[in-house]
This record gives sequence, C-alpha cells and structure tokens, in this order.
Amino acid sequence: VEVQVVSAASCVLAMHFKAGDHDLVILDRGLEPRQWPATEIWRQPMRWITSDIHGQHLRDPLPLAVSPADCPWRPPWLTECLSRGIATHTLEQAGRKFRIVNSASTTAGQFAAVSAGLAVAASMAVWSLPAGLRAVRDGEGLPELPDASYLMLKAREPRRPQSAELLKNR
Repeated sequence: VEVQVVSAASCVLAMHFKAGDHDLVILDRGLEPRQWPATEIWRQPMRWITSDIHGQHLRDPLPLAVSPADCPWRPPWLTECLSRGIATHTLEQAGRKFRIVNSASTTAGQFAAVSAGLAVAASMAVWSLPAGLRAVRDGEGLPELPDASYLMLKAREPRRPQSAELLKNR
C-alpha cells in the first residue's frame, strides 16, 4: 500500500474531502460535511490563551485574536468560521464584552498577537504554546470554552480500494 499524506487546515481538508479528493481525513469536529459518519479519535478542552507578562485576559472589553470573518477556506456548509464562532459565542453567552483586535488565519498569527500583548485567543493547542504564553486559569474571569475534538472520516466511495481495507475496523 502506498500512502500519500496531505497536511492542511481542517477547513481546507473538509472541502477537498467532500469533493472526493481524499479517502480518509482527520478534521476538527464541526467541519465535517452534514450527515457524514465520523469517529471521534481525540478530545480536549479548548482554553483561552494569554501572555505570561501582559494582562489582556483581565481587560474589559476583552481584546480578542480570532480567524477572519471572511475566511476564504470556510466550507460552504458553515455560516461562519468554526473557531471564531466558538470564541465569540462563548463570550456572548457569558455576557462578556469583547472587541476583535486581531484577525489571522493561522494559530501562529493569533498567538503572535497574544505574545505581543495585544489580545487573548481561544485554542486547543495548549500542548504547543510558544514560550511566553499560557492557558488562562480557572477563576481568572473568562468563561469556560467547550471541548474540541478531532474526527476521522472515511470516503463513501474510496478512490483506492486498499484504503477501505486499512480502515475496516474503524
């Protein structure tokens, strides 16, 4: 069996998967095409990320770094960027005022704004935080974010029959 691996943002992979370009994908939950069977393979709570030396998480309104509202990679079956929606809806539901001060299409771009002391970001990438960043602790005034998870999806009609064999037990 020959395997080809493509690494890209989940929203990009979701569109290519739905178009039939891949036999198997791993995506952020919420980006899967509607009515598509999926298997959860990993789950972790999302966290607010702040700087070690700046207190932006204590500001009111909360300065926020999120993905762009007009993200060109957003799958057409979604009305908004998934991660942006999670952050803003969580704050709205908690009655917490916020203002978007940074819009970046990558986690690295959002973390750069956090590192510079400009904003706070929501992320599940707490295991790979750059030096100088940390997860906001319970009791520091920000609402709890939902869990995030990765899903594995198989093509309904794989392009290569061998991939169906590899995935038989999933």
